Amino acid sequence: MAVVRFSEELKKAVTDNAKALFSNRISAAYKASPPIGGEVADLVYAQFMPAVNMLPQELFQWSKRIEIRVPYSPTSIEVSYEASREYPKPGNRIKMDDGTIIDSMFSISFKLPDTPKYKTYIEQIVAWRENINVLEKQRDEFVSGVKAVIEAHSTLAPALKAWPPLWDLVPELFRERHRKVVERTKPASTAELDVDLTSLTAAVTIAKITR
Repeated sequence: MAVVRFSEELKKAVTDNAKALFSNRISAAYKASPPIGGEVADLVYAQFMPAVNMLPQELFQWSKRIEIRVPYSPTSIEVSYEASREYPKPGNRIKMDDGTIIDSMFSISFKLPDTPKYKTYIEQIVAWRENINVLEKQRDEFVSGVKAVIEAHSTLAPALKAWPPLWDLVPELFRERHRKVVERTKPASTAELDVDLTSLTAAVTIAKITR
């Protein structure tokens, strides 16, 4: 009787579905950047705006689009914002006395120095980025565990016996094939898998709840 083998197509589909379990949470985390774009722009432009406001607005190009870049090992973090009001775009790169660099192309870019003046904003952006890092690490570890399960088995049935929640990651086409066959291959033991199946199961459960 035919069996459902772990073809490259099935392996890829299961792996893609494993990654997708985290998509909503990671997407939501990216969107939850600290709402500080306008506040930072006001602080950076504070010394210029009294003079700018005395001149006709037509003398300047304006934009609501803001990018904030902060130091973060090994490079930096960049966050984009749509501010509630417009700010003047510099014609050339400006380096402020406090170390801030203002630049513009499609948006106004602020590169903030690691100084007390901007400490609270840098900390908020770093915390936001590190939360994303945690979720992405959880996703990668989960996907690695799922791969370990499927690589330990040549066919689907024993893999499901070893870890039943794998069923949630199997596309319907392969589920239908599986329902039509019965396999007697012994599943790999937990020791052979070298994977924490409890953690994998918890990840699937959390994904179902947060969809």
